[in-house]
Amino acid sequence: MVVASLAMLVSANSQEYKGIVYKLPKGWKESTEGNARVFSPGNLAAGDILAILLAPPQKAVDADPTKQFEAVVGAVNGDAKIASQGTVSSAKKGKGTLVVQAFQLVDKSYGAHQRMYSMFIEGGQYILAMVISRSEATLEKYQADLTDLLTSIEFKGSAPVTTKITALPTGNTPTLMVGMPGWLPSGKGLSIPAPAIVDGKPQGMWYRATPDQAGVLRAIPYVYFPSGVRASLPRLGGGNLFDLEGQKAQKGTTGVGTFTIEKGQYKESADGFKETGVYRFGTDEEGSFFSFGAAEFHVLKPLSKTSIVGSWRSLSTVYVFSEDGTYQSGQLAEGGNEVVGAITSGRYFVDGYLLMLSPNGGKMVIERCGMAGKMLMKGTILCTRQ
Repeated sequence: MVVASLAMLVSANSQEYKGIVYKLPKGWKESTEGNARVFSPGNLAAGDILAILLAPPQKAVDADPTKQFEAVVGAVNGDAKIASQGTVSSAKKGKGTLVVQAFQLVDKSYGAHQRMYSMFIEGGQYILAMVISRSEATLEKYQADLTDLLTSIEFKGSAPVTTKITALPTGNTPTLMVGMPGWLPSGKGLSIPAPAIVDGKPQGMWYRATPDQAGVLRAIPYVYFPSGVRASLPRLGGGNLFDLEGQKAQKGTTGVGTFTIEKGQYKESADGFKETGVYRFGTDEEGSFFSFGAAEFHVLKPLSKTSIVGSWRSLSTVYVFSEDGTYQSGQLAEGGNEVVGAITSGRYFVDGYLLMLSPNGGKMVIERCGMAGKMLMKGTILCTRQ
């Protein structure tokens, strides 16, 4: 029923603002300030800031997308003090170009804060979206919603993407988090071993299922190496590569550390924190597992072109991946299979632990993925097969 509903409906339910269409995440609110549309989570903690400002389409005056982007961003930043800035990342998207850059700024309005610009240029016009937040933790908490919203922004009537994807793009985007629009794998890193217990110790990719603040079960991925290196939320350099140096260079907590197992005790150290607990391992209905204290981890297997094909559901969102490399996604009515929100369609590409979604007329996103038992891990979301 879900597949039939997706095939029958069109994406006419997208919200529109001044010739731009977008899909607002559930629980988010929107308003108009001046000439811009502003989006923010409805459950944002008091005193915290997270907002996306969407400006109306503007005429591009420079034929070089990067120069156009730099000129606009420089003007928007104005007199703000730049504490640090990432490199400018650009990629072809359909008939247009997506350009992204992140900053750490200090100004009179927000104080010290993080800002990311995303500009899509097509047909002599551009759309500028600006994300503002005061903390990396807030960005990470709402990463899935930010990605969904930013990747849904497009010109009304943008030309669809029809080119088949044959490989993941790579690039240097050190200030962007995995799964954010514009992030690219570096193309380098340590080969990730197959997930298994070897000589009583874990190696490869594993996940820990834990509820978020809203009570939604999330899968937090970890990677382990025979050398004793471990990392949470691994920064992937490719579908089967762990970019250790790239993750160690991240600002703030990196998630990189070490672990040892001796005399039945598991010990780990990361970012100045240490944990220890009684270690055990074995198998259950999901396959291999290991645990220490109350923390339990299960095998995370890489995706393949065949394992992802089908219909998957997470709460009110459904994803349909077809054998021909196309996909559709949409919002379902609460407790039912009827699609009530906008339909997103495009092409996808799977490479090990990375999934690339390229929506028609929208912005490409590459995120972590894997098979968590019989469930699909997409980002940190767990989806069940329909």
